[in-house]
Amino acid sequence: MNPEPKAKKSSIKAYAFGQKKPLTMKCKYTLPVESKSKITIADLHIVDAASETLLSYKTAVDLGIVPIINSVQPEKYKELSDKYKSVFTGLGKLMKQLCLQHNSPEEYPIILESK
Repeated sequence: MNPEPKAKKSSIKAYAFGQKKPLTMKCKYTLPVESKSKITIADLHIVDAASETLLSYKTAVDLGIVPIINSVQPEKYKELSDKYKSVFTGLGKLMKQLCLQHNSPEEYPIILESK
């Protein structure tokens, strides 16, 4: 790669899942990263451990790997939210719906009511 990237000191603290001690950061590089359809500039942090490669949420979104899903703001769509009020209220439960639960092949299915 020309010019060769320069290592910089990493100032972040990253933790392995469930650990209280941060990983030891060797350095970081700021490099172009690409997916099949997009390119972005990202900081690549080098850790002193045997681990898998991880992408940050921002880099994954910038590369189009993880899509951003925006919520609908009912106040912006007053006419629709008034017309379909049941869709825009509550926590998203299917009310008054029955569901079959299969515990094992030897047992009969159990019908559960919504809570």
